[in-house]
Amino acid sequence: MIWFTSDTHFGHANVLHFTDRPFGDIAHMNRALINTINERVAPTDDLYILGDFSYQMTAVEAAALRSKINCRKVHIVPGNHDKDWTHKDVAGTFIVEPPIVRINI
Repeated sequence: MIWFTSDTHFGHANVLHFTDRPFGDIAHMNRALINTINERVAPTDDLYILGDFSYQMTAVEAAALRSKINCRKVHIVPGNHDKDWTHKDVAGTFIVEPPIVRINI
């Protein structure tokens, strides 16, 4: 099965203040997001994250979070907050998709 999500903002402390996410701290939010994803995806599934997987993370930190997601492949369409690491070598961890081009008609 193929799943889609976006704007998880792993590691983004201010997202708790900008949104109504019901978490006391980032560690709790990160665990809850991983658990929610894993309740849905299966080991044979693909997950597409349509931007802003994380905030100001290194490739190593992003890979550590990815390792907790229990599905076959995680595809990233990089958002503005993913630029710190998606240009690095993440082969085998994530599949970095080309950015989506916005076309106004």
